[in-house]
Amino acid sequence: MIPALLASRRRWAMACSAASLLVAGGVWIASSALAPATNTGTPRAAIALGSGAAAFVILGLYGAVSRQLRSLRADVKKELRAMRQEQLSLTNVRPVIGSLPLNLSGWAVDPIFAEQLVFQLLERRPQLVVECGSGSSSVLIAATLKQLQCGYLLSLEHEARFAERTRAMEDGFGVNDHAQVLTAPLRPWHIGGEALSWYGFDPDRELRSRIDLLVVDGPPGPIAPRARYPAVPVLRPYLSEECVILMDDGRRPDEQWIARRWAAELGGDLEEMDVGRGIFIIRCGGDRSGLRTEQHAPSPVPLARGDVAPGRGAASPMPWSQGA
Repeated sequence: MIPALLASRRRWAMACSAASLLVAGGVWIASSALAPATNTGTPRAAIALGSGAAAFVILGLYGAVSRQLRSLRADVKKELRAMRQEQLSLTNVRPVIGSLPLNLSGWAVDPIFAEQLVFQLLERRPQLVVECGSGSSSVLIAATLKQLQCGYLLSLEHEARFAERTRAMEDGFGVNDHAQVLTAPLRPWHIGGEALSWYGFDPDRELRSRIDLLVVDGPPGPIAPRARYPAVPVLRPYLSEECVILMDDGRRPDEQWIARRWAAELGGDLEEMDVGRGIFIIRCGGDRSGLRTEQHAPSPVPLARGDVAPGRGAASPMPWSQGA
């Protein structure tokens, strides 16, 4: 990132310098051409006028270059701070995953979000973590739960090949006892009068207990506008009284709208962290028992005969449902 910034500013400065030289040369040539057609005093005046105009142009370009350089210094400082933060976060996370390599870049979870995941797990010691999406973050969550000797992770993945890849990673790290990756192709759900695509699974059948930590890093944003919004409307009746929701990609407009909407719907506290790709943390707090009568998990759009619709089917009661 930093070399690209430097190269861009360097090209801009070179272009400004070349432009100033061209302007100065053009003014000098024009003033010289006028000299034979004027009396003895005019060439000096023309040259002086041309020189002044060239100096004015050069000073203006110099000011523009100076502003660009100041902007470059600010961008470089910001980038260096971000790099230091990522390195510190990676140092904090590294003991959890041990000596085996785990990708924390590109499409995978970045080190800063990974660090927040670990901190939330250490603080809350959840019994059930539900993750929307899967990948390196799934391994990290399961490895942390294993070291804490508590909790279980259910990851929802709409792409079968990615689900298999995550299962293979979890097997390689030896954390299968604390994690499950559920292949849940996207299906339509009725939410607020709209049919929205989200993971097709049966919460009553798949959830072992109430959700203490909800990690939202899917479905991918390009699939549909505000693609991650259905997570709370669908899972709202299954959240524990003090559930925490953690969402990545907080710099994107869709995620910003979603986080604020969730906080309003749940009456929770919203924290926005301007680090990494942007992180939203929503702390529900309070009694969530009334949520079942306020808004039930939305009914899905009817599917083709033989399909199992999300939220329907032969479901065993949740362990906590009898006493809720």
